[in-house]
Amino acid sequence: MSRETRSWVWHKGYFRTVTHEEPSAAHLLDRHCFYDPSSEWYVDENDLLIPERPAQPSERALRRMAKERAAEERLAGG
Repeated sequence: MSRETRSWVWHKGYFRTVTHEEPSAAHLLDRHCFYDPSSEWYVDENDLLIPERPAQPSERALRRMAKERAAEERLAGG
């Protein structure tokens, strides 16, 4: 999906910016973590094995992003 396809919802007024913050250390993860279902392991952003299950795996964030993208595509008529 192109940036232009995603930006139409802003131009139509469906979304509006409420506030803007500069990123800080609180917004950053110490280590990204993803679940690899083929191996049933957790890996980091470099595909390196993480031996212990992290407290908050990024898989939830990825699922949420996938749902948001699907919703954007439905709104765009795609």
